Order: sequence, then structure tokens, then C-alpha cells
Amino acid sequence: MFFSNKWRTVTVGLLAAGAVVLANEGSAFAAGAPGEEKGWHGEYYQDSSPNHNNRQITTQGVMAEARTTNGNLLHIWRSADGQGVLWGSWNGGEAFQLGGVRSNYSPTVVQFGGGVALFYTHPTDHHIYWAWLNPRARGTNWTQLPFRSEYGPSVTQIPSQSGTQLYLAYREDDSLGTAILGNFYDGQRWGDTQYIDAETHSAPTVTYNAANRRIWVAHVDPTAAVQLNFQTLGSSNWSSTIRVGGSVYGPVGFASTGTNMQIAARSTADNAIWYTEIGPDGRGLNGGNWTRDQSGQTTPWGVNLSVVNGIIYAITTATTLLSLYKQTYNGK
Repeated sequence: MFFSNKWRTVTVGLLAAGAVVLANEGSAFAAGAPGEEKGWHGEYYQDSSPNHNNRQITTQGVMAEARTTNGNLLHIWRSADGQGVLWGSWNGGEAFQLGGVRSNYSPTVVQFGGGVALFYTHPTDHHIYWAWLNPRARGTNWTQLPFRSEYGPSVTQIPSQSGTQLYLAYREDDSLGTAILGNFYDGQRWGDTQYIDAETHSAPTVTYNAANRRIWVAHVDPTAAVQLNFQTLGSSNWSSTIRVGGSVYGPVGFASTGTNMQIAARSTADNAIWYTEIGPDGRGLNGGNWTRDQSGQTTPWGVNLSVVNGIIYAITTATTLLSLYKQTYNGK
């Protein structure tokens, strides 16, 4: 079963606009999101035994993944033993520690040049660290960035010939406040910190939408409503905050099919997973309503979204700490 998820690739962040309201729970549960599977599947790696047995990933957090340009898929996750050790697995193979580091939040990963770039927040100095990795690398060499946060960062790739341009979004350190910050990486150096016109008590999420050449940052405001801001690529100006709505915990998940988008989030009422679909103009599809996961799946952690060939998948963690995925949107 785990072989099927090797064909997925991660996109992180969020896009939405306009007022969004939670649908009636009964009707939403019955209808589901367009193209949504009813059941979930396990995310797997191989252990270090002579037989290399398949083991389902367990994590205190949500697994993330990204694929290299050559098609190699990296899963990364935070350990489930309360120690916060970061682990990785290439193509569902044997798990390995990511440089022996620990974090209070799940790491994130994005395609970067011929490999992938990994990011995590240090639990004591609160600096964000990053590293470059490919399947041939032995060990993970982390580099400290000057950016500080007590929450996990979010990163998205900006299309370029080199494939090495990124945008990083994060919440400022608690000692400073609750503002959302961002930095552009041009392939050689990190740019000046940008202040986004928003604040959050959790972590923001970021994505790039090629349809309108915008970098989107989404967050959950102090009232538990989803909000977002955008910046047109090439501009240093951020839009004012746009209210999306809902009553959810942050961070939230996002992916684009290339035209339409989907948002996934964890309800504040009962930890259930809900979805809503957004058109390329930022307006809600299907009446702008949210639909509850058809299986009734709940999570104490949150949801990441992944996309491949125009199909969106959700990645989450059950209350049993088992990592799960399923198709959640066909783009229609």
C-alpha cells in the first residue's frame, strides 16, 4: 500500500478568500469534497531489521514530504516518543535521523534544486535552521538562519530555472509579539524580513499560486477564523488581511490543482477534519461551504496537503499517532 504514496509531492501553504461558513454537519459529512476518498491509508517506512519490514510512521505532529526533480520522495517527521527527534525516509525505505536534531514542532520540506530543503525550529534558541539533502547525501548539515520563532516554519518553492528560489513564512518569536514574517530566498541569499499585515497565535502557512503569480500566506487569527494575505511576485507589498472564516486550529493545509485549490483544517469543536474548495479568483466553490471528512477522521495535530497530477491528498496523524493519507480533491 505504501508504494502508492510515492507518486505524491507536497505543496504547503493556504489560499482562500471571501466569507466561508461551516456547512451543516450532517449534509457535509454525506456529500464530502469532490473526488474525496472515504477511507485513509497508512504512511510507511522500512525498519533496520535484516528483512527491512514495513512499519507505519508514527509521529507527534504531521508528516511532510517533497520530491526531487528526479522523482525521489522524502518523508520527514517528528518522533512519537516525546523526544522530538526528526526522522526521514527516502522512497519508503529505511528511516534515518536528520542530523540528530530535535524540535517541538514538525519539520517541513520543499523541492530545492536537484534535492530538497529541510527546515525546523530549534527548541531552545528558537532559530530556524535549514539543510539541503538528496538521496546520495550522508548526514544532514544544518545551518542556523537569523530568523527566530517558537513555532514551525512554512516554505514554498518559487518557480525559477534553477529551482532554488523559496519563500519562508513564520510567526515571530514570542518575546517580540504575534506578527507574521517572511523572507525571500533568491537562490544565493536571504532577503530582508517582510512584515505581513497579520498576526496569529499559531504558525502561518505559505504557498505559491502560478495562476496569478502570487505568494499566499494564511493563518488562524485569535478568533479561530482563517485569514490570508497575498503578495504578487516581484512586489514587496502585501495585501490587507482577507477573512476566510471557519472555527479551526492553526496551522491549516493548502494545495492547488493548478487551477482550483483546497483548504484543510482541524475543527475547534471536535478535532474533525474539514475541507473547502477555492477557485482561481480566490472565491469559494460549492457555495463557499466546508465539508467534513467522509470517514469522520479526527486528529489532535492538523493536516498537510499534497498534490500530484492535479489530484490533492491530505496527510494527517490519528489519535493513535499513526500517519495517514488519502485523496481529498479531484480539482473539479
